[in-house]
Amino acid sequence: MLTNMEMNQIATTSNTRPQPETKSSKFKSFFKRQKKTTIVLSERDARVLAQVKSRAKLLDTGLNIGCARIGIDPIIGLVPIVGDAVTLLLALQLVYTAQKADIPKSLTHQMMFNVAFDFAVGLIPVLGDYADFLFKCNDKNAKLFEAFLYERAAKEAAEAEAAALARDYVTTPESAAGTAPSHGSKPKPYANV
Repeated sequence: MLTNMEMNQIATTSNTRPQPETKSSKFKSFFKRQKKTTIVLSERDARVLAQVKSRAKLLDTGLNIGCARIGIDPIIGLVPIVGDAVTLLLALQLVYTAQKADIPKSLTHQMMFNVAFDFAVGLIPVLGDYADFLFKCNDKNAKLFEAFLYERAAKEAAEAEAAALARDYVTTPESAAGTAPSHGSKPKPYANV
């Protein structure tokens, strides 16, 4: 039977919180180099991402006019209805290009919502043209697309690493039964389980 003191000790060790850092440890951790993981996109994804980013830059931030960066989207959008229809088609073409990278429907829906919102706001006569300069749907879509691609590549890399580790640490029938393998025999994966 455990005493109250032993029970308190067990309770405190199971719910331990990290100790606050001292000044010296904060100072040391500031200068430690952080390992950066490099995520590499597939050739197709990198090519499609470059196309989407260049088109988004042209449409939303392609021109530098001193203190602001604007693209051709808000300039074309100044033409009452035809300009908004043309910018809608250009934005839809960007979404179509992004779909070449096998994006999920949820991301396509987010991108289409941005395009529809930009189009609907652009139809408002004067306020819509001003909002078109501020709301850069193509740039937002490119950032959503880029974040998805890097997230997917990181997930695939983690799965590949886990699979490689699993292949390296396959248990043998002898070790599963509790007997040590004999000398000279190689560990074999399960054949028939």
